[in-house]
Amino acid sequence: MDTKSLDLAQRKALGKQHLEANRIEQAIQVFAQILREYPADIESYLILGDCYLADGDPETALALYTQAQELAPDDPKVLRRVNLAQVEVDIGESGKTSPAALKRVDATNFPSRSKQVADLLDRLAGRMSAISEADVQRAAQLLEEIIHSPHPALKVAERLDEIDELIPALLELNIRQARQDGREDLAIGLENLLQNIYLQKEVHGEQAAALNAPVSSTGTGDRPLRILWIDPIPNLPLIASKIPEQKLAEFDCQLVKLQPSQEPDLSTVDVVLAVHPHGDPNSMEWLAAAHGAKLPILLYLEADFEQIPLQHPAFELVGLNNPARAKAYSAACWLADRIVVPSEAFANTLRQANFQVTVIPPACDTDDLSNSKPVRPRHTLNIGWIGLGGELEDVFQVKRMVVRVLREFPHVRLVIGGDVEVYQLFDSLPESRRIFFPILEAEDYGYALKQIDVLLLPLRYTPFNNSLSDKRLVDASGRGIPWLASPCSAAVNWASGGLIANSLDEWHTYLRQLVLDNDLRVSLGKAGRQQVQLRSLNLQSRLWYHTLREVTQGKRK
Repeated sequence: MDTKSLDLAQRKALGKQHLEANRIEQAIQVFAQILREYPADIESYLILGDCYLADGDPETALALYTQAQELAPDDPKVLRRVNLAQVEVDIGESGKTSPAALKRVDATNFPSRSKQVADLLDRLAGRMSAISEADVQRAAQLLEEIIHSPHPALKVAERLDEIDELIPALLELNIRQARQDGREDLAIGLENLLQNIYLQKEVHGEQAAALNAPVSSTGTGDRPLRILWIDPIPNLPLIASKIPEQKLAEFDCQLVKLQPSQEPDLSTVDVVLAVHPHGDPNSMEWLAAAHGAKLPILLYLEADFEQIPLQHPAFELVGLNNPARAKAYSAACWLADRIVVPSEAFANTLRQANFQVTVIPPACDTDDLSNSKPVRPRHTLNIGWIGLGGELEDVFQVKRMVVRVLREFPHVRLVIGGDVEVYQLFDSLPESRRIFFPILEAEDYGYALKQIDVLLLPLRYTPFNNSLSDKRLVDASGRGIPWLASPCSAAVNWASGGLIANSLDEWHTYLRQLVLDNDLRVSLGKAGRQQVQLRSLNLQSRLWYHTLREVTQGKRK
């Protein structure tokens, strides 16, 4: 079977599972991403249309069904949906069903798409904001002037501000050229980059107020904001974003930590910050007491523990493998005034259950990743993977392609960090071609990362993997390390500094390209370093502080 077809079928199955579980927003995300990569997939248009029709938005549903009809004009399933949506639109416009409205069902009578619907379809095509044709023409003219200038570098320097303004239009030009040349893979990569530019603009708009707001006025008078810190499992085996404890202490925050035998004095606390409290019964008792005292509660969850695999090393600590812990997990979510998570995909899952959720993505702390151990100069090119367990099946799916590249290029060496079972997966390779780094402490993670020239992140499209943060990609980008990843949510959302492989063939092709092309590795590394500036530890700390302050002030009102 074609690997692309298999991948598409698996992702559709995942989307349908979300629908069956009434996780509509997650289902929409899955099928929208499918359409970005497979813009001619009729079933995805129909399923998305069904979602919007069921949600009371027949105009959007009609636009999606119409798009499917353009691909399959005579398909009865498509025509039935078009007719149904058309009737719903007419009812909405007139307030009642009229005989005339029921007759307007052929394609010539479809209403023109509203701007809202057009914008939605543009987003589904990977374009987060409309790019005017005038800007595209300006970009084309600018390129012509630069190309034909006797001093192109000088011309670029003179027009730098204009180039910055026209970056989306310049990308659009390249997307069109890639499609004209039959390079759909390149077009998709450029569209992901364009999507990420608009995403970062939105993030900047939302975070600018938090970043620029003065760090003061906590509502507690002149004394610090006192935070009761509940973290029963501080060394949870997950590579995820951590709360910037030291940075919070630099603001007007005082962290109150308790020993297991201590009882908290809730009268001296302003807010409770609980990290995975369902892993310990005592923590849940403190949380219930804080709720009874009407203290604001902020809950931090690193991943979707409802979906954590049985084989994951964190399962026995925080997995919902017994009724008591499952009940505690649900209780913690319901007791919390706000839940903080590191990924947008996980946030959408919780929002479907009507929880108040804030996303604070991972920061890149290069000082924290620095390591005193020297890295010896090497004459090999190291491709590598880092993880703490639970991803054996994910790595296994690309094992053959990785081994194939290592056998093809004698100077390439494989680095595995953290999970010895993944290292043993490559026992067919001689020990001179592979190396293992255990990760016992935080500095071991940084040291292992420094041994890698190309980071690999092969994650299957599963609900748990979908909830994971982009921490590993952010850390790699901070060091200028290019990466190659599956089309998981983390990679698609981060997008900068690496390549996304949608099939096993692409894993082999892109990995070879990264091995052979030093310029590509350097350019991707630079792009990642530039992007990581948006994830400073200072910004993340301020977001944490202002989230704590919002919860505290909101509870007092």
